[in-house]
Amino acid sequence: MIYLISALFFFSILTVNAQNGNSEGEPIVILGKAQNAKAGAVVLTPERKVYYLEGIDSWDTEMLGKEVEVTGKLKIETFKSEDLQNENGEWIQGMVGEKLIILKPEWKVK
Repeated sequence: MIYLISALFFFSILTVNAQNGNSEGEPIVILGKAQNAKAGAVVLTPERKVYYLEGIDSWDTEMLGKEVEVTGKLKIETFKSEDLQNENGEWIQGMVGEKLIILKPEWKVK
């Protein structure tokens, strides 16, 4: 039963990604608000997904909070909780989960 639920969950994720064009390496178009995060400039979608923009540290003040359309190619980086401990076992700052990155981003205000 657990295997069936896991398989269905995994299949659901793949289906959603394929329907949204969110396969890694594929061209992607994202609509959302220009925001800044600690790790760089992001686009926050209405579904609350966060996409980081490759090579952009932050949005200019006049762009911040505006609705934008960003195009590029999707890269997905995965971070594990084990990555948040150094060789001495001390906790370090970082993130857990997936980081969605738009490579070579181009944008326009909507």
